[in-house]
Amino acid sequence: MAASDLVTVAAELILVAILVPVLVRAVRDRTHGAIDVALFFGLLEVLLLRSTLGLADLPVVGLVSAALVYALPYLMLRLLVDFGRVPRLVVRAAEAALVLLVVSAFLYPGGASPVPPVLTAARVAYFVLLFGYPAAGFLDLARRSSGVTRRRMQAISIGNVLFALVIAAAGVFALAPTVAVAGAVVIAPGILATSLAWFLGFAPPTFVRRFWQEPELRAFFARTAALPRLTTPEAVAREIVDAAEAATGARAALGLWDEQADLMRFRDADGAQFAFAPGHFLAWSAVAQRRAHYTEDPARADPENAPMYRERQIGAVLAAPLIAGERALGVLVVYASGPLIFPRGDLELVRLLADQAAVVLESRSLIAAAARTEAREEAARLKEDFVAAAAHDLKTPLTALYGRAQLMQRQQRQGEVPDPSTTDRIVGDARGLIGLVDQLLDASRIGQGRLELRAEPFDLGELARELHANRADWVRVQLRTDGKLPSLVDRARLEQVIDNLVENALKYSPGERPVVVSAVRDGDQAHLAVHDDGIGIPQADLDLVFERFRRGSNVADRHIAGIGLGLFTSRGIVEQHGGRIWAESEPGTGTTLHVVLPLHEENAAT
Repeated sequence: MAASDLVTVAAELILVAILVPVLVRAVRDRTHGAIDVALFFGLLEVLLLRSTLGLADLPVVGLVSAALVYALPYLMLRLLVDFGRVPRLVVRAAEAALVLLVVSAFLYPGGASPVPPVLTAARVAYFVLLFGYPAAGFLDLARRSSGVTRRRMQAISIGNVLFALVIAAAGVFALAPTVAVAGAVVIAPGILATSLAWFLGFAPPTFVRRFWQEPELRAFFARTAALPRLTTPEAVAREIVDAAEAATGARAALGLWDEQADLMRFRDADGAQFAFAPGHFLAWSAVAQRRAHYTEDPARADPENAPMYRERQIGAVLAAPLIAGERALGVLVVYASGPLIFPRGDLELVRLLADQAAVVLESRSLIAAAARTEAREEAARLKEDFVAAAAHDLKTPLTALYGRAQLMQRQQRQGEVPDPSTTDRIVGDARGLIGLVDQLLDASRIGQGRLELRAEPFDLGELARELHANRADWVRVQLRTDGKLPSLVDRARLEQVIDNLVENALKYSPGERPVVVSAVRDGDQAHLAVHDDGIGIPQADLDLVFERFRRGSNVADRHIAGIGLGLFTSRGIVEQHGGRIWAESEPGTGTTLHVVLPLHEENAAT
């Protein structure tokens, strides 16, 4: 057997190996796309067998095969229809041209009956147009696709190019009989390579698709552990939609069930959002029946939304429900411009992605529920701590106030003149109670954003000096200032801030160690710092101590009065002045509380 014959036989066997699974799929699925693919490869096999078996010279076979050759470009156009959108006028024109050319094959078979030049030109134009138009269409689909679909469209485009080269080679060899043997050696492998390219594009084997999909699926499953901790369900939906599009090469949308509104709210990869009521969208049957569905013609299956399908060029839909236990969380929808985008295995893949999405969403729901429970428990604990601390801080001056009031009452009953110091102490205790109540009210106003300031020109250095001179309990306080610090502030509120900071320093530091207060200029800002050598603040608590009802964790077991509002109130006042407050500390070595406020030089002369 000659080498050319061996190549031809090998091409025949491989083409048969391709045709068998294609035919099986057509019989099994009975979809338009599967049938068109089977017809296309069956026609290729018939044309190749004609030459291999030496039947091309038989008159009847020659006429029939000539007619079948004209059907090949038309079937390629039909395959483009199955993958995407082709104007109806183009399809009808191709059908009319096919009929005319088949008739011409019987009227002008060649040989003794010469073919008119016009007809020859028409036949050439038919092949050029009907292979050129799908080639451009598949290239456009490849450009607009991603993942598996892009690879498939590229394979089909390569097949079209190879087929054009085979046809050109056949024409050259027909005009040069002296190289006919070489022509057979070239054409048979060319047809084989073309068939393989088309096979990978039109009906890729499952293992090939999985090989193409593996990187995207592996990346998605690697991210699933972190998905439940994303901030919103929409962020999770976006990740799942991206994974579905990367794995299938089609477009996708995820619908999440909104029980309160009784709607399925969808989001696609472009961020577009839309919602449907139960029973009023195609994928609802997948949710209602708790199983994945494939729809080849969504406009016909769901006429209510047919205009939307046409507008968005949706020609095939895969839908799989997201089920957690007995509860439907939503539905994953993958859609494409034509049914051939989806082989049979894609339905299982979409079901797998939907199951994974359900796990992710349910995990996120559980994490959110646990976080809410933890937040409620933390709020309850803070409330209990606040009540206990407030009761302690209120009970101490109230007890003293009550005792001194009883003493005055007894003295009055006995006709004695009350000791003036007792009255002073009662006034002091009452002032302390009023301060505590004011602190609670200020904290409430700050939390609601309703703290009012009455700003006026004032020297912050002068304010620090006045407080140092007039506070009897500032015995351990050392003051350092370096001149005027003109500012536009609410004097009473800034006095409250300084009092809070110094009170904390005195309360949390040993009685014999000094507390250093400095008020200095730092560029265009006033920098106030209060330093103590006390118990310090753990690093993890440096920001927390400025929150409401929070104190350093190292004072929890110490009997030190306080309800955790001083620094919270101070932060609100400082920030409303356009400043900043922070703490620097190490446990056991002391704490420095810093405040910076903007200076207003135009107030220097005030």
